[in-house]
Amino acid sequence: MDFSSENEIDAIASAAVSNLLPAKSRPQYEKTYLQFRQWCSMKKIDQVTENVLLAYLEEKSTTLKPPTLWALYAMLKATLNVKENIDTRKFPKLVPYLKSKSVGYRSKKSQILDKEDISKFINEADDKIYLLMKTVLILGISGALRREELVKMKLTDIEDKQSVLIVKVPDTKTHCERIFTVSNLENIEIVRKYRALRPPRATSDRLFLKYTNGKCVNQNVGINKIGEIPSLIAKWLNKDEPKKIYWSLLQKKLCHSFGECWR
Repeated sequence: MDFSSENEIDAIASAAVSNLLPAKSRPQYEKTYLQFRQWCSMKKIDQVTENVLLAYLEEKSTTLKPPTLWALYAMLKATLNVKENIDTRKFPKLVPYLKSKSVGYRSKKSQILDKEDISKFINEADDKIYLLMKTVLILGISGALRREELVKMKLTDIEDKQSVLIVKVPDTKTHCERIFTVSNLENIEIVRKYRALRPPRATSDRLFLKYTNGKCVNQNVGINKIGEIPSLIAKWLNKDEPKKIYWSLLQKKLCHSFGECWR
């Protein structure tokens, strides 16, 4: 037997299996698995069984809300399968148990900015202060973009065809380039106005630079700044609890509700 070849195959297989976990959230999956294994060690449990998982979930249910409990189970299901070849689908009591925990649970309704709110902000907010936010909002809603996609957007990703902006999104969740357009003339003019304020000696090729008092400065806008824009808009609109409105919520709910007709 060629042990070196066998070890090499095992190493390749191990690396391939580790990639089955989502790359972006892998640290959270690993943390969840480690916490479960530490709990098992504390309880002197050697073998993972259906009853063991039920006991663990029951203990966690005293501090976690049903949606979080479901997420915990999903991460354990994936990591146990990858690391220990345990198929939790063979444990028929787990899903009914989780469903029973969700009975009667009502999540708090999230606040959201509607079409009228966005139109009011775009049309009435002072460009000297809010032009960056308007540009981010226009592109974000038109392309249903995530914060990561917005912060990485480059000048060359936007092609101005006078009556339409053609926008490429190269770094997407699926790792495939996609394209969207902005054809609303008022929105096009806002994007043009922001781009025209770019410093001539800017050292970054990123589209979004820091904007202060009607001027762009040679400093990239970070992901946290992008993320807080919806709450700042909500504050301008005098919404109750504006900090509860955040980018992922806006991107998921608002873009799909009227993004097509607003572009």
